[in-house]
Amino acid sequence: MRFIIVEGPDGTGKETFSRLLSEILSEKENRKIIDIRGYQKKGIIAPKLEEMVGKIVLTAEPTYWHSGLTIRDELIKKGRDYDIKTIAEMYSIDRLINYENIIIPLKDKEGWIIQERSILSSLTYQSKLVFENGLEFDELLKLKGNETAIKNPPESVIILGCSIEEAEKRYNKRIKNDDAIFEVSETQKKLKKAYEGEDIRNLLTERDIKIIYFDTSSPIKETKKRIHLDVLGALNRGMGIYYINY
Repeated sequence: MRFIIVEGPDGTGKETFSRLLSEILSEKENRKIIDIRGYQKKGIIAPKLEEMVGKIVLTAEPTYWHSGLTIRDELIKKGRDYDIKTIAEMYSIDRLINYENIIIPLKDKEGWIIQERSILSSLTYQSKLVFENGLEFDELLKLKGNETAIKNPPESVIILGCSIEEAEKRYNKRIKNDDAIFEVSETQKKLKKAYEGEDIRNLLTERDIKIIYFDTSSPIKETKKRIHLDVLGALNRGMGIYYINY
């Protein structure tokens, strides 16, 4: 399957972008969408792997399995005081479960995998690039789930961005405030810098992973148009770095 990761700081619209991209691909290629996130959220057993072949499979990290819910509902909530290494190890475990159960079995099949967040979230949110008490790159890369992700890379990574002001507006419009500990303006500035920095860029380009930078500040209608006209084009071009409205 063509494996695409959608990344970026909080508030840049990863879930919306992933949904729009999957809908456009579904219409263009006449493929059914299987949203693993939706099945997990509802506690419903997802289709069998063989039923996912030839489809567009949507996944996310953290997952909505037990390991991912532990992260979402406990480890990264405001008021909690778990150390960064504990959080990094739990993300790695959840990532390993996701790869062993979904990504690796499907990677050589026909279709698409579109995943919201990845190891890049660990290499920014849990590293010294953003937090003084963060872990070193090498230490993060040695965790089992992260090692597995590096050995099974995506074809492309789409890194989303928008202004800090726009991100904050989106937080205020959320129906449910998840109280994640990372959604602070100064942290957002550091995250944006980290995602655009050499450490992340080199990690990807050294492994022949295509990078697409995309600004999501525009209204959804315009974003959908740019995905259709520009993102699909970039996905079908050769390895490189592409900037779209960025």
